[in-house]
Amino acid sequence: VPLTATGTALLWYTVPAGGVSSATAPTPLTTTAGSTNYYVSQTLLGCEGPRATIAVTVNPLPIVTVTSPTICIGATAAMTAAGATSYTWSAGATPTGVTTATASPVSTITYTVTGSTLGCTNFAVSLVTVNPLPSVSVTSATVCAGVTATMTASGAATYTWSPGATPALANTATATPLVTTSYTVTGTLLGCTNTAVATVTVHPLPTAHISGYGSVCAGSPTPNITITFTGTAPWTFTYLHGGVSTTVTSGVTPYTISSPTAGTYTITALSDANCTGTFTGSAIINVHPVPVANFSYAPNSGCIPLCVNFNDLSTVSSGAVSQWNWDFGNGDISTNQNPSECYNTAGIYSVSLSIVSDSGCTSNYTLNNIIHAYAVPTASFTCPFVTTILNPEVPFSNYSVGATSYQWNFGDPNCPPSENQSNAVGPVHVYSMIGTYCVQLIADNNNCYDTAKICLVIEPEFTFYVPNSFTPNGDGYNDEFFGKGENINSLEMWVYDRWGNAIFHGTDYNDHWDGTFHGHIVQEDVYVYVIKVKDFHNADHKYIGSVTVVR
Repeated sequence: VPLTATGTALLWYTVPAGGVSSATAPTPLTTTAGSTNYYVSQTLLGCEGPRATIAVTVNPLPIVTVTSPTICIGATAAMTAAGATSYTWSAGATPTGVTTATASPVSTITYTVTGSTLGCTNFAVSLVTVNPLPSVSVTSATVCAGVTATMTASGAATYTWSPGATPALANTATATPLVTTSYTVTGTLLGCTNTAVATVTVHPLPTAHISGYGSVCAGSPTPNITITFTGTAPWTFTYLHGGVSTTVTSGVTPYTISSPTAGTYTITALSDANCTGTFTGSAIINVHPVPVANFSYAPNSGCIPLCVNFNDLSTVSSGAVSQWNWDFGNGDISTNQNPSECYNTAGIYSVSLSIVSDSGCTSNYTLNNIIHAYAVPTASFTCPFVTTILNPEVPFSNYSVGATSYQWNFGDPNCPPSENQSNAVGPVHVYSMIGTYCVQLIADNNNCYDTAKICLVIEPEFTFYVPNSFTPNGDGYNDEFFGKGENINSLEMWVYDRWGNAIFHGTDYNDHWDGTFHGHIVQEDVYVYVIKVKDFHNADHKYIGSVTVVR
């Protein structure tokens, strides 16, 4: 770069004095570092003025260096520069202007760093080598519980296994896990690592448990036998029953043997796809005979309280009956073998017997409507207790309760036997003679009886008649005056003339007035009588009237 100065008619010199001048400004040499003085003066009208000194210093270029790292793909490379006071990095390296920059290339690449010192710059190139990750693969394994699994890795130079797999640094390792377990292997190649996971699938040893105990009664479905498995489906097993082996492959659990026959079932072999396992238990099916319930009873009908004896007739071909449950149909029950039951309420009853054998089998027997318990009726009736022979027709009113038929006996020996009885509800009987008659009513309800009795009296009828005239002329006809009647115990009679004089007094029923007074026939006239009568009940009757004497 030429030197520059201001002014006119400039003269340039390379040495302070005595040097050769030049009107052209010199160009300082930059090939060698160091300081050099240059001089310049100005002339005017042939006269040269003083010379000015220009010092030119040439600084050396900085010696820039940079590191070239090697990384694995996906990692970040750190590049460090030296030899300058400030730095500028090419695109892709961050941050710029600092000593160290980073980059994450996906393949090998170069980055340029420019260093600057005292205005002088230089550069250096960093080669970032990117190595790929090793492609690590590993084999998995499937084993039965308790068996050692082998895992083999490839794709790297060295290997490291996670805990549980041995040896830890070989490409092949073994493990004996109790359950399905994953193992990680780390492979290293050219300083780069990668991982792979091996899974050891552990099949548990298959187990089977057979269960089922059936004590069933003949005629009932036998319970299913259930075989449950653990392990990996499908299972192949063999069971033994009655000396016969049966092999079955099943993919489900539980496996069911439906409707098994009587006997013992035992598993004799068991395996799944890879493993051979264990089994426990056995199933036993017992079939017991069913008892036959039966009973007899006596009596089957009667009046309440009706007491019936029940006799158990049940049978069982094997074993014995251990329990009896009677239902008498009236709300009462019994567990006796041969019970007795009294029915206190009228009705028709069904009786059931349920029995249980000592093997637990049951039988039921029901007889419908076999017990007929009848209520005892209440006999009751009314009738006139007293009537007379003039009104001998006696009606009977029946007030019996609960009866279905009736039998009357009127207690009348004076009529034929067929007329002395009746089956009517409310009969009427005509008595032909006076007297006391005891009437009996038998109320019947299915041969359950009740009796009522009433005694009635047919009394003689009390009568008394008095004539209103008589003719005491001795012709033998209507010659006397007297009252006439029936059922009279006593009689007293007075006869008075028109002046109130007593001209006759009789004290007996047979005392008649012959129309005389003191032995002389009285004159024709009207006379007053007073008659007092006691009937057969000694009841008083008084008659007052008049009688005419006619000659």
